[in-house]
Amino acid sequence: MRLGKRGAGRGLRCRSGRVVSPRCLAHAALRRPCGNLARGPTEGDRGMRRGQSRCCGVLKGLLLVLVVGGLLGGGVFWAGDALFRGNADFRRWYNVLRAEPYRYEGIRPVYRETDPASLIRFAGPEDMVPRRAALAEVIFGPGVTTPPADLRPDRVERGVDPQGVAALAPYRDDRVASIDRLSLTVDEGFTARFYVLHPRHPRGPVLLYQQGNAATIANAASLLGPLLERGVTIVAFNYPGYGENVLTRRSYPGYGVFEPSLREHMALDPLPLRRFFLPLLAGLNHGLAETGALVADMAGISAGGWATVVFAAVESRVRRSYPMAGAYPLYLQQQDDHPPSEEQYYRPLLQAANYLELFVMGAVGEGRAQIQFFGQYDRCCQNNRLSELYAPAVRDAAQRLGGRFDVHLNTTSPDHRINDDYVARILADLEDQGPPPAPGE
Repeated sequence: MRLGKRGAGRGLRCRSGRVVSPRCLAHAALRRPCGNLARGPTEGDRGMRRGQSRCCGVLKGLLLVLVVGGLLGGGVFWAGDALFRGNADFRRWYNVLRAEPYRYEGIRPVYRETDPASLIRFAGPEDMVPRRAALAEVIFGPGVTTPPADLRPDRVERGVDPQGVAALAPYRDDRVASIDRLSLTVDEGFTARFYVLHPRHPRGPVLLYQQGNAATIANAASLLGPLLERGVTIVAFNYPGYGENVLTRRSYPGYGVFEPSLREHMALDPLPLRRFFLPLLAGLNHGLAETGALVADMAGISAGGWATVVFAAVESRVRRSYPMAGAYPLYLQQQDDHPPSEEQYYRPLLQAANYLELFVMGAVGEGRAQIQFFGQYDRCCQNNRLSELYAPAVRDAAQRLGGRFDVHLNTTSPDHRINDDYVARILADLEDQGPPPAPGE
């Protein structure tokens, strides 16, 4: 074929002299007969087929590469995910590899510039009395210098069915005789719901357990299960915003109506810490009244560990306390890439007592003690070995004032959880101290 004399825009001229239109060419490409073209394959047709064949081969090759690459990539991802989930050493190595300096290892120079002993301002046990009274007023209100022993839950539902309550799923076994659900309306925007786990064979002791953020008491089964087996009555709390706790919008007089928000609550509520500690106090009073015990022990993790520190400091009926990944002194929190939330920086709380003093206040008194638990490679909070910087000063102060303080450091687990060595240490400490005193003792 050759181009027609009047330009290529009108088509091509075949050997017979006829002009072949673009439509005819399209028919030829689709192998459809046309009277203006020869019916047998031309050299151009054969070349076109060879080109199409080569193109198809390339496409098939690319498709094969994509499929094989996807399978290999998926296999690598699956293997890596399985390794990450199943191998604690790998998770620890990975976390350290991607971490900022000083997150897990090494001490920031500025941390060594503070003398922790100088921040503990207790010459004798009597110096703790005004601090404890000031702390009670910050939490419970002006003029309330001791935690009210008459505070009770608004509602008690006995023998609730744990079916359908995710937080109670691990406690549906023969270690638990029954579960009671307690409710307390703290303010118009928050109603706390918490639980009494009755052991099958109660022996008298009571333990408060406070869960932290991003989880429920279901995550504490590794600790609460063995305690229930030993006859300990558990009063268990989820952190505000989790489990069956109810947070709704509320009005702050003079400021308007707000959706649930910790920032606005801490700034606008005149007594914002009530949300964290009124349920604990109501649960403590209820648990002691139900069992006849005079004191209780307490444990908590993460933000629940912080609540354990503060509640043990203000409430002397908490005998032994076990905060896990709970709180560092504030000077050890600076430049932390995972700092505590607003409630831990509440200024009136810090004016009543600093954190080192709260540690001492929770550890001092007849039969009282505090053991703090930290994970050096905890992926979340209070990691590294920073507790070693202040533990000697707090230990010495507690011993001098008639108490006991210690720190337990896990140096292997990369997870933010209740590690097995924590459970073993807590159980051993409870057994070493013996049962709490009964009424009349």
